[in-house]
Amino acid sequence: MRKSKLFLVFALGISIYSCANVSKSALEKAKTTPNKNQKTNSSVLSNLVQEPIKPSNEVEKVPLPNFVEKTKVLPPPIKEKPKPPPKPLDLSRILIGDKKPVAINVQSMPAGAFVEYVLGKVLKVPFFITPQAQNSTTPINLVMPVKMPPRDALKMVVSALENFGLKVEIKNNALYINVIPPPPTPQPQPPLETVYT
Repeated sequence: MRKSKLFLVFALGISIYSCANVSKSALEKAKTTPNKNQKTNSSVLSNLVQEPIKPSNEVEKVPLPNFVEKTKVLPPPIKEKPKPPPKPLDLSRILIGDKKPVAINVQSMPAGAFVEYVLGKVLKVPFFITPQAQNSTTPINLVMPVKMPPRDALKMVVSALENFGLKVEIKNNALYINVIPPPPTPQPQPPLETVYT
C-alpha cells in the first residue's frame, strides 16, 4: 500500500512538470514563428510576458450620491368641528302628573335615587334613566325655600342634573337621563419623518 501511494505521488509530480514544460515550449514557438492569424495573439502574449503587473496603491475614486436631509412635515391632524351648543330643552312637551306647587329639599342624595324621588314621586314625570346614571353616586344638593309651580321646579331639577354631570334629553315626550361621556383624550402628534434622497 505504501508503494502504491508513493507511485501515485511520483506520477502526479511528473504530469505537473510535463504540463509546465509544454506551456513554456508553446509560448516560445509563438514568439519565434508568428503566423498571419496569430499576430495579434503573439503580440498580446509578448506584452504580457514583458510587462509584469505592478501593484497599485491608488484608491479608486467612486462617486457617492449627494445625500440631502429633507424633513417631511406631516399635515396637521383634522380637528373635529366644535359641536354647536345644545338647544335648550322644550320642557313644555313633558307631561307633569301633579299641578300643585312643590318644594324640593334634598342634600347629598345619590344621582340615581334623586332622579327616582324627584322626577318619579314628587313631579310624576315620565323618564328613562340609563344604568350608568342610575348607579352614579354623585351626591346632589337641591334646596327650594318656597313652593313653586311644577314646571319651574322641573326646569330647576333639569339644570341641577346637568350641573352634576348628567345629560338630559327629551325623547318621545319623556326625559332621557344619561351620564355625560368623558371627553376624548387628545392623541399625541406623530413624529416627523426624515427622508434621505
